[in-house]
Amino acid sequence: MSTIGVGTGFLKKPFLKALESAKNGDTLVLDPGEYQLPEELVIMNLNICGNGETRGDVVLKTSFRVRNAITLENLTLISPPYKCAVSASHIEASFLFKNVEICPDPAGKKVGVYIEQGTVNATRSLIRAARLEENSYGWALKAGEKSQIH
Repeated sequence: MSTIGVGTGFLKKPFLKALESAKNGDTLVLDPGEYQLPEELVIMNLNICGNGETRGDVVLKTSFRVRNAITLENLTLISPPYKCAVSASHIEASFLFKNVEICPDPAGKKVGVYIEQGTVNATRSLIRAARLEENSYGWALKAGEKSQIH
């Protein structure tokens, strides 16, 4: 398991290049800043950690479709319209949030975190609720009946 620096400094990679080169269990350490990324990224088993003093120093604008496990730490994740910020339907899915703020779909149609079957663990984290509008959940997190939330 490797640590990959993300940013513009010496030996650092742009986010998408770091993601392409990452292997299962690797950790991406992100320099402070705002990262505007494609609307949906598929993640297999990855740790993504902000290297700022607060979770607001590293902001990711994207959504993650998790195939196995994801750990997010010390960052803010802002979902694009009509997407969940983090979602998974795989039975083995696992989300771990440490000092993370998750902002849901600004259109108010999707929840911030959706997991069909799996586990969500969060410490010192904030999962914001979707805006209440017609046909929206108005929830921060939606979990299937076989999911566990800690």
